[in-house]
Amino acid sequence: DDVQGKKNGNGGQEYLVVNIDEQGGDEGEIQMSSAADGQRVVPLWKAKELMTERIRKVQAASLRGNMVGRRMIRIQVKVGGFGVEQSMLWLRAQPSFPRTFFLNEDSSLLSAGAGSAHTICGSGELKEDVVNQDMPSSFRYYGGSRFDAGAEIKKEWAAFGGHYFVLPKIELLCESGAAAEPKSAGQRADSSSASWRCGERDSMQGFTFAVNMKVEDDSEWDEEFRTTLQAVDDMAVALSREKTLPAPTAMWEGTKFESWKQMIDEALGQMQDGQLRKVVLSRNYFVQFPSEIEPLDLLLKLRTHHGYIFCLEPERGSAFLGCSPEPLFRISQDGIETMAISGTRPRGDTEQRDKALAEELLASDKDMYENGVTTKYIQQLLGEVAQEVETSEVFVMKLRHVQHICRKIRARASFKGGPASTPQGLLLALNPTPAVCGESRPAATEFIRRSEGFDRGFFGGPVGFLSSTACEFLVAIRSVLCEPRMLHVYAGAGIVPGSDAHSEWDETRLKMRNILLLVNKPQLPLRQLPNINVVPCPPPPALLAPDPAACDAAAASTPRGLTHSTPAVLLMLSLLLFVCSGTLALPPLGRVFE
Repeated sequence: DDVQGKKNGNGGQEYLVVNIDEQGGDEGEIQMSSAADGQRVVPLWKAKELMTERIRKVQAASLRGNMVGRRMIRIQVKVGGFGVEQSMLWLRAQPSFPRTFFLNEDSSLLSAGAGSAHTICGSGELKEDVVNQDMPSSFRYYGGSRFDAGAEIKKEWAAFGGHYFVLPKIELLCESGAAAEPKSAGQRADSSSASWRCGERDSMQGFTFAVNMKVEDDSEWDEEFRTTLQAVDDMAVALSREKTLPAPTAMWEGTKFESWKQMIDEALGQMQDGQLRKVVLSRNYFVQFPSEIEPLDLLLKLRTHHGYIFCLEPERGSAFLGCSPEPLFRISQDGIETMAISGTRPRGDTEQRDKALAEELLASDKDMYENGVTTKYIQQLLGEVAQEVETSEVFVMKLRHVQHICRKIRARASFKGGPASTPQGLLLALNPTPAVCGESRPAATEFIRRSEGFDRGFFGGPVGFLSSTACEFLVAIRSVLCEPRMLHVYAGAGIVPGSDAHSEWDETRLKMRNILLLVNKPQLPLRQLPNINVVPCPPPPALLAPDPAACDAAAASTPRGLTHSTPAVLLMLSLLLFVCSGTLALPPLGRVFE
């Protein structure tokens, strides 16, 4: 077999990447497949057959002793008929967990993964190496870590631990090459780019279906082949169908405004004393449903939004997902790219109003100061590990509901030594940035831990992927933690001298909109609706020898369209509603006939 591999210290091939020829013959380099250039792909059902056949061939080679010293294998084949929506629906159909989804901002990488070939999860900061430099770059670990690795992990975040990374067992991958050539930091981004990529995302091409296998010892290959064949056999080929989310039964603020104001007042006091320069405070919001929800149905609603789209679902019933506009950093070849984002205004309902809000944002000393704190921090950190650090002019990033002050920062990687001398080290050094934490970072982190009253978990932390030659991470804002019948929605705002509690509250409300607008407003249970049988009307006239004057007065005081037979009609309507819903509590009959 013609394979790609890396040798280990014993001279054997430790890592193997096997490409399946679509004709089922010997492996070879597979060309990028797209309808545009006439190159052939196979449908997923055929790819599943070819994958099973090839795994069995590699298993047979193992029985002949050809797997000695090998630790990781990836088998892959080009497939057609997929886009962003189809990838999400494929992932929704998969029975195995964990499930991961990652789509970067410029649509140059999409990955949907199910099952685990290897999982790295634990408390505290990520310390062990996720990848090493000898590993082929096609082995990618997807995951993230907590905003505050030192904070107590509450039960809603228990499945994620302090950090969570997974090499998917089965993966649908697109490296579309759709990303534009990176601009220098000095070039201003197109301020109208909020909806840029939707068309490109709909037409992504060049998908690969892949299976990953990993062992620690040669004796584990028999079991690894067995579980991998079972995973491929269990893989759903038919796409699932998106379902409408049920209407929530309740929605409420987790953080009350009084607590919010108290936190901000205390933070401003510490700034006056010189203990803090900036702190980012967040609050949470809850949405409760009458039945279990599928997290991928929520993710599907985000598919046309601007930014990074992501989902980490370590186990059934616990998923963290969102659509973040903020990159933490990206390393590709020898370039490091990141961005300083802060300051928020809503989008205007007209072009003129939108422009005025953007100008107001750029003219705000408070918002410019906040962005400057983040920019300076990133510049100093990159200056220690990279060369040629460049920072763009300030521009406004316009999203669907909000707009932000931004600066792009680029550098040439040199990794000159120190704690951030590797991509993984840079990840630990940058997280959390002042954009989601504050300055100084230790003081801001301690203030947040003591004041907020809930566990941020992965909110505000890094989410993305690591490989031997590239990595890309977003800052997990505009995000939500999904439990079977509950959503935990999060948003934060930077507090600096001059901040106002009411304005920051409104800002966080704007930031929650991208999630809250995806769910319907709660409907009141029928038992909580007004009692339609209790209608103000005069008592009926005496049944015997009625007084004509009294009857005329009663008729005159009866509301138009309302007669003395109305209660009986309303009673019948109530009975009908009772039969249909099973939830309406009838009032006492004496009151109805009163």
